[in-house]
Amino acid sequence: MPLENEKVFHVSIDDLPAGIHEIQKISIFQRYLPNSRVKELKVKKLRNNGIVYFGVIGDKGIEFKFEFQIETKEVDEWLDSFDHYKNGKVKLYKKFEPRVRLAGDKGFLTFKGPKKDGSGPEFEYEIPYMKAKDLFLVCRQHSVIKDRYPYEYKNFVFEIDVFKGLNDGLILVEVEYNLGQEDQVVLPPFMKNAIDVTDVGKYGNVNLSRKPFKMWR
Repeated sequence: MPLENEKVFHVSIDDLPAGIHEIQKISIFQRYLPNSRVKELKVKKLRNNGIVYFGVIGDKGIEFKFEFQIETKEVDEWLDSFDHYKNGKVKLYKKFEPRVRLAGDKGFLTFKGPKKDGSGPEFEYEIPYMKAKDLFLVCRQHSVIKDRYPYEYKNFVFEIDVFKGLNDGLILVEVEYNLGQEDQVVLPPFMKNAIDVTDVGKYGNVNLSRKPFKMWR
C-alpha cells in the first residue's frame, strides 16, 4: 500500500538554518476540490494493468475528465485503501478532498486517505500544467502557497515549507520515512525548539485552505 509516513513540525522563523535561501526552492500553489465537485472516482482492474477514472463538475456544467493508467498492484492498493461500491467506484469519506498542485512547471492531482499517527494512503498523478490551472477555478477559494526548501540531514530529507499569502508567518517542516524507520529520524540542530504538530488537524494543508493561519488570531 502506498502509505505516506511523515512527521510535521512547527518551527520559528528565527530558528531556520543559516543559508536556507541558497537551497534550490520549489514554489508550490495548491487548492482542494470539495467533495461535492467530484462526479466520479472509479478504479478498474484490467488483464495486465488498471485505470483510475476521475471526473469533476466545473462551473456552468463544464466537466473535467481524467484517466490514469496504473499497474495491477496499485489497483489492489486502491481497493485496500478505500471502501468501494460495485465496479470499483470509490466511496468518498466525509472529509475527502482531492488536491490540485502546481509545483514549478508541473501539475499534479493527489488523492489521500484518512491519516492516523502520521500515516495514510496517498496516490499522486501528474496532469498537464494548464489543466491543473483550470481546475484551480473549481477548487476552494483559498490557495495554499509556499516555498519548499529540501534540507538533507542524516539520510533524511526535511522539507522546510515557508508559507505565503493568508498563511504567511507559518513555517512547517515535514520529514517522510519508510514504515519502521521512524526511530531512525534524527532532527537537525535548527529544530531543537520545533513543536510536533503531526496530529494537530489545523496544520494540515487542507485545513489551511479552509481556515488559513492569519485567521487563527
